[in-house]
Amino acid sequence: MNEEGVVSQIIHGIALHTGRMAAVLLAGAVLFCAAPESVYASAAPTESAAPAQESSTAQDSSAAQTDASGTPAPEAPPEVSTNAIAGWPQGEDCKSLTACLIDADTGAVLYDKSIGAKMAPASITKVMTLLLALENGNLEDRVAMTETGVRYAETGSMNLYTKVGEEFTVEELIYGTFLYSANDMATQLGEYIGGGSIDNFVQMMNDRAAEIGCTGTHFANACGMPDPEHVTTAHDMALIMREGLRREDFRIIINTPTYTIPPTNMTSGERELTSHNPLLVSPSYYYPGTIGGKTGYTDGARHTLINAVSRDGMTLIVVTMHAEDAGYAAEDNIHILDYGFNNFAVQSVGNPDLTAGGGKVTLPKGASVDACTIEEQDAGSSDAGEMVNWIYSYNGQRVGNLLMTKENAAKYKKELEGAKKTESRTSKDTASSGKTEKTEKTGEKDAGTVKENSGQNGELDGETFRLAIYVLGGVVAAGILAIIITLAVRRRKLKKKIQAADEAYINEQKDSPAGLPVDAEALAVAEKAEKEEKSENAGADTADGGENSLRNEGESGNPADGGAGGAGAEAEASPVSSNEGTDTPAVDENASDVTGEFDFGAPAQSGEENSGMNGTGN
Repeated sequence: MNEEGVVSQIIHGIALHTGRMAAVLLAGAVLFCAAPESVYASAAPTESAAPAQESSTAQDSSAAQTDASGTPAPEAPPEVSTNAIAGWPQGEDCKSLTACLIDADTGAVLYDKSIGAKMAPASITKVMTLLLALENGNLEDRVAMTETGVRYAETGSMNLYTKVGEEFTVEELIYGTFLYSANDMATQLGEYIGGGSIDNFVQMMNDRAAEIGCTGTHFANACGMPDPEHVTTAHDMALIMREGLRREDFRIIINTPTYTIPPTNMTSGERELTSHNPLLVSPSYYYPGTIGGKTGYTDGARHTLINAVSRDGMTLIVVTMHAEDAGYAAEDNIHILDYGFNNFAVQSVGNPDLTAGGGKVTLPKGASVDACTIEEQDAGSSDAGEMVNWIYSYNGQRVGNLLMTKENAAKYKKELEGAKKTESRTSKDTASSGKTEKTEKTGEKDAGTVKENSGQNGELDGETFRLAIYVLGGVVAAGILAIIITLAVRRRKLKKKIQAADEAYINEQKDSPAGLPVDAEALAVAEKAEKEEKSENAGADTADGGENSLRNEGESGNPADGGAGGAGAEAEASPVSSNEGTDTPAVDENASDVTGEFDFGAPAQSGEENSGMNGTGN
């Protein structure tokens, strides 16, 4: 097969495979367009998402198990369960037995490692103590230490070695409790807030935890000292921290790195306090954006750590419990916070003019609110009227909410419906415009045709439409390319046939007896000219011959011979001048036409070469 044949086959093969590929892409686009979209669910959805606090406690049991020291132990093998959510960023495991990461604004759980397991909290208990003190106390009030608080001032317990009767302001007790983690001051603060009864304060702690939404918490003291009944979960502690962050004074206190308690009525020296939070004060673990947090440790609880951090408009709360080393706890906090900030973003939902609360969702970066389902729940009543709460979920995981009055919820539904209709019309107009443009450019009738989505909202979103247009454009381009290639191949074949015909004609002319065709008129003129030249040459030779005969005759004669010599010369010259006695043909000066072939190379007759040369020549 010649080179052109090979090229032709290759071009046909490319065109064929291009067409097949375009057909496959078109089929894929049709299937894609038929995929259902996420939709808005009504008040009675077929598939709804439970609130985050409910899903987070799925691993809880009715009572916490305890180890030999009386400290609750995890009830299930720890695992990062959020990794099982479809489309959710994958988080690495941590060294702590349980860990939780939530968005403080939306309450969405972003990282879940056994967040519902009941654990001993140790001193992170003081987050709740601080919250209640700020909610129910006066910072300027003065409080005298009692036996209740001083009994915790013992060796092996974090304390400031206070004395019975020593006076402090509520503010000084708070900073001693939170920065230095002094158990004596925490207990005294609890007794003061509880109206002189630490038991009352403990009940206040448990009641407040229930109000916040904690489901696995039971406090037994104000400072976190070991007790089989003193338990909580990583998720519950995150909810308590979230509640505290609503208060500006709470944020100020947990963000304070150092504090000085002046001399008291019983001591002459100052007490210098420094925060123990590594993400706030440690050069090795400092984390930019840290609002504040609390450390904890007991032999049974091991190391616990809670922190709140704000970056790029998003505030995250991380809790880790039961780490074998303080460094492990700090590293776990940092790694989990990095995971949250790197993989999630907050998006707004609802109409601010109609919203009473919420209005934000936390989703994986790149995910759309349209991918969420919405469950509408009754939310009681308020001064504004009957309330409803829309719970947004992403593949079953709660990611935020939108609180409105029922009246405003009805208005917002109409806004959503109107927006969907507008989007539908825009999509159809875009599809029609795309079809017209493609038709004008390529003549393809169905270039802009796209099937409507068969999902519950029955409309094709913009992204799907664009994909379909791209695929159809590829099909049209492939068809045009195939046509161009086919025409080019046919042209090459036609050119080759013409060349072959020309070559065959030339060869046929060469092989014919007459040789190449000759112009007859030009040939006749040439023959006539040749004859005239020969005639002139013949006349000239005759004249020269006569002169030579006379000269020879004169030279050969003498007086003795008389006219004998002249007679002999005349006798010899006579045959030459009359051309008699020779076979040389006479030249016909009147000949002008040649009717047959002209023989340019005919040989002279035998024995007449010299006579011919001396005669007419040739």
